[in-house]
Amino acid sequence: MIRKNTAECICKVLCTEDSINGGCPVCGAEGADLSACKGKEQGSAPEKDTEDDNTDTDTAECICETLCTEDSINGDCPVCGAEDADLSRCKGEKTEEQEKTGEKVITAWEWIDSEENLTDGILALPGAGRENPAFAEDVTALLPEKIQAKVAAVTAAEDGEETEEDAETAPETEDAEITLTGWKCASYPEDGAYEGTYTFTASLPEGFVLAEDAAGLEVKVELGGAEMLAETVSVSYQEASWNGSEVTYTGKTENCTSVESSTEAVTWNAGWYVINSTVTISEPITVSGEVNLILGDGCTLNAEKGIVVTTGNSLTIYAQSGGTGTLNATGGDGAGIGGDGKTNANVDGGSSGAITIHGGNITATSQNGAGIGGGAPWSGANGGSGSNITIYGGSVTASSSRNGMGGAGIGGGGGDKGGGTGENINIYGGTVNATGGNLGAGIGGGGSSVITDSSYKSGDGAVTISGGSVTAVGGNYAAGIGGGGGYYYINQYSSGGCAGGTGSVTISGGIVDASSPTDVYWTGYEGAPIGNGGNTTAAATVNKTTGIVFENGAGTVCGAVTLDGSYTVPGDYTLNIPVGASLSGSGTLSGGSAFTTENLTARKGVRVGVYR
Repeated sequence: MIRKNTAECICKVLCTEDSINGGCPVCGAEGADLSACKGKEQGSAPEKDTEDDNTDTDTAECICETLCTEDSINGDCPVCGAEDADLSRCKGEKTEEQEKTGEKVITAWEWIDSEENLTDGILALPGAGRENPAFAEDVTALLPEKIQAKVAAVTAAEDGEETEEDAETAPETEDAEITLTGWKCASYPEDGAYEGTYTFTASLPEGFVLAEDAAGLEVKVELGGAEMLAETVSVSYQEASWNGSEVTYTGKTENCTSVESSTEAVTWNAGWYVINSTVTISEPITVSGEVNLILGDGCTLNAEKGIVVTTGNSLTIYAQSGGTGTLNATGGDGAGIGGDGKTNANVDGGSSGAITIHGGNITATSQNGAGIGGGAPWSGANGGSGSNITIYGGSVTASSSRNGMGGAGIGGGGGDKGGGTGENINIYGGTVNATGGNLGAGIGGGGSSVITDSSYKSGDGAVTISGGSVTAVGGNYAAGIGGGGGYYYINQYSSGGCAGGTGSVTISGGIVDASSPTDVYWTGYEGAPIGNGGNTTAAATVNKTTGIVFENGAGTVCGAVTLDGSYTVPGDYTLNIPVGASLSGSGTLSGGSAFTTENLTARKGVRVGVYR
């Protein structure tokens, strides 16, 4: 029986007499017929291996002189020209251009944010609202166009493989200002957005990449609130200052964001804002950072849920030259302007941040909190303090109206336990009218609720008045200016009350009218017009060096007073000029029931008397 020869050629490269594939059962046989070789001639692409191919017998070699890349392959090479060729086997040399080519790696960078739109890498747009959504182009217009970067030029190893020495050698870097090619956020709505947080990612120019450990080129965009996303406008205003004897004003100009009406809560971030129309905001306004507000002449802001200014933040209010801009702010448990109220039991009312008024017509009211100052708790806690409150001018009316734990007109909030303190309150000018709620001082400490163990007290008050016309009316048992009220009661069923706050008051100018109720139920605990609230044994500190001071209707000229304006004394008030005091100037005092003097020469130049 003759066995049929079934051997097949497995060669990929054509065998010649000088080059025979010994592993092939056809070509490697003794006396082989090389015409049966199925290999391809050199220069043509070999057929793709099959699973049955013996790859160990592949003797094809690269014939390239120039290194092949994905964009440039030598099709005549049996290695590089093969289908799905492994170009790492190419033995060609790099060209000079290939040697130069390498990625520019950004190892570190920071935004070039000349407009300072970003805060800690976040773009906050609280002004976007349902009626004025922010579109993608609005957002990207506010994002940085450039970065300042550390750049390293990195060239790949010639053989395509990084050695351990390459890895340990850090490339040198250079500083570069790189212009970004755009911003994208795939999830941002095409028709704009007015709330939520979105991440925008920047694109780099061709040839630049980020190092693996470098921060991503991303900015979070936070939308919310209801302040308009608007262009700024240039606004003039009057800045006041105290020169030691009087208030002076300087005209200035600032770029401001216009405030618009809203039915949603609003946050004013640090910056400048202007009221240039009639604006009503029906939910709370929250001040974040240092906020400056200009009240345009003839314009009005109605803050129907108050303006929240808590510790660490500040609100400064300016008027224009006419001084006719108006602010009406109404709080509940929170101050009209100042600390926030609380909705949970056993949490103290919010203390106020710094509040400064340079001018304008301002009315601020609250129920349990201060008109201007500290907020009140819901129950079982203390009132917030009202501190760092400064008034240079304008017409300011502030009151707390609650009969329970009332706050001061200006100062501390009312507390279910302790009343809030009114500290570092300074009045240099303007016309100020302040009325405290129950047990709250007109200007000073907030009131405390009456409890049966008498362990809590109303707030202390520290107030300095250097000028202006000031009227302060305390609540029951409270001082007009100074400490919150206190009293003690006892009957056949129980006893209790609360202690009053201590007053520290300095008056060195202006006309001051301070009063405290005298027709209280528990007699003997009336608050002082200026000084302590009732039921306190602490000594008040009251210094009246200069000014015209009325206390429960009895007026006294203190020190050397120069009166240049006119002032109408209430009809049942009296005024006395004691020895050592003097009253001069071109002003006029009118009204009152009696004017007396112990020093007749003191009246020279001033018209005083009873005018009916």
